[in-house]
Amino acid sequence: MSQASSDLDDPFANAMIEAGPEDGMMSEEPVAMAPPPPQYRKQDFGIYSVMLILSFVFLMFAAIMFFVEAGKY
Repeated sequence: MSQASSDLDDPFANAMIEAGPEDGMMSEEPVAMAPPPPQYRKQDFGIYSVMLILSFVFLMFAAIMFFVEAGKY
């Protein structure tokens, strides 16, 4: 059972809703099992991984060079 409304100005706010067989709660039909989730394989090491690693290396090199150059002043 659940309340029909939570509105305080509603005159039917205290009315209750009865769950019937049309809600699927008391169905006589067997419930079909869900299919198993698809199996995904791990992606191979590709060119995008290489580009990501290279960008990290070059950004670290640039940050180190920036601090070396900024330390001279």
